[in-house]
Amino acid sequence: MNEEDLRLVKQIVKETVAEILDIEVWDAIFELVNGQEAGITAFKQRLGAKKGVTPKPSWNPDKIKWVQAEGSSGPYERSEDVNNPEFKAMLKDLAQHNGRLSREGRFYWVFRSGSVVGRKKQGKAAEVKPETGSHPAAQFPEDLRNLLSFETRADDIIIRPRQFLGSENFAKIADIVKGHGGEYVSAGKNSHFKIPVKS
Repeated sequence: MNEEDLRLVKQIVKETVAEILDIEVWDAIFELVNGQEAGITAFKQRLGAKKGVTPKPSWNPDKIKWVQAEGSSGPYERSEDVNNPEFKAMLKDLAQHNGRLSREGRFYWVFRSGSVVGRKKQGKAAEVKPETGSHPAAQFPEDLRNLLSFETRADDIIIRPRQFLGSENFAKIADIVKGHGGEYVSAGKNSHFKIPVKS
């Protein structure tokens, strides 16, 4: 075996190992982390409900200056109050949540500049009620809808994540599904949310 053959064999082995890891290991790790996160989120919610404990936020949005703005998805509020300690604490909290979080009925996000924050009412305050018989995706806010795929079956609607959800998004989706009489079905690679079809 010459040097060129040896290099070719090494390349083939390297690609084969990478392919096996991509297909088998990463899917398993993804499912494991999703399952653990779902369990942790459910445990925290049950523990908090039993003990009457809710985490205390480190910043007060009422002490931050907000300005009305209009975006492609409608009206929202924005802030560039960078010298305010509450704003700085909010930015830090947002950074720990990948630039997006929900709190007290509002969705907060950081703009690409990193020094501007937007917020928008969510839930019943901002919700547009979907028409009866409308597609199940209409039950979810756009930011969550983009993370999911929907499959309508005879008796139920199957909702699968397109990517890793994170505990906060998982909890939001689980709440919406539960509110429509649905549930989370833990089934390894085939884990999904299920909402019964109402006739």
